[in-house]
Amino acid sequence: MTKLIPVPWDTRAFNIECYEVLGLDGLDELKKTTGYFTLKLNPLTSAAQIQGFGFRYVDTLIVPVCDQKAFVGYPHPEVSITKNVKFPEVLAIASNAFIYGRYHRDGSIPLELAERRYQNWLTDLYSAGKVVGIEYQEKLAAFIGIEGSKLVLHAVHSGLRGRGLAKFLWTPVCEELFSKGYSKIESSISVANLAVVNLYARLGFTMESAQDVYHFHNIAGSK
Repeated sequence: MTKLIPVPWDTRAFNIECYEVLGLDGLDELKKTTGYFTLKLNPLTSAAQIQGFGFRYVDTLIVPVCDQKAFVGYPHPEVSITKNVKFPEVLAIASNAFIYGRYHRDGSIPLELAERRYQNWLTDLYSAGKVVGIEYQEKLAAFIGIEGSKLVLHAVHSGLRGRGLAKFLWTPVCEELFSKGYSKIESSISVANLAVVNLYARLGFTMESAQDVYHFHNIAGSK
């Protein structure tokens, strides 16, 4: 049967219940429930059933994975980690940084709501002490939200993008995670974000899996 997993930061952003959908059996039940629904499928799975139901393709996510032996670091004398990062600074870096996000690419979602979705996610991570700042030349240059050994949310300051600095900024964070005993590090990124795909490849990550992402919005939710 279909299982619904609540996604609280999305719910707060869109002011409607949001869920991740697990399983394809019993999808008709979704039409009885008001909300925004996300379904992730193996790219080789036929999408005919879900597209006929009303789901729309919005993105393909890939999972970069790296173990310590494969990691290629780029130490830089002017790059360092800071744990005492101020939230307004992190929030400023996050502004308009997630244009490849699936909600930014979903034309039915207003841009300000898509931005709010990432702001809420970042707020939750920061409040839980899971955001690390990275300084370059003694100024905050980037942040990475970390859950265990997963790099779940990250962005580089707009003034530093496109300068080839990200590999230096990611290096001390990955090295610190390996030093804590994690055997591998992983992330999840949009296949359309080629700059980040290339970043992870340069650091020694391999692209382990892919999922096509579909959205279904049921505003009425007739019961």
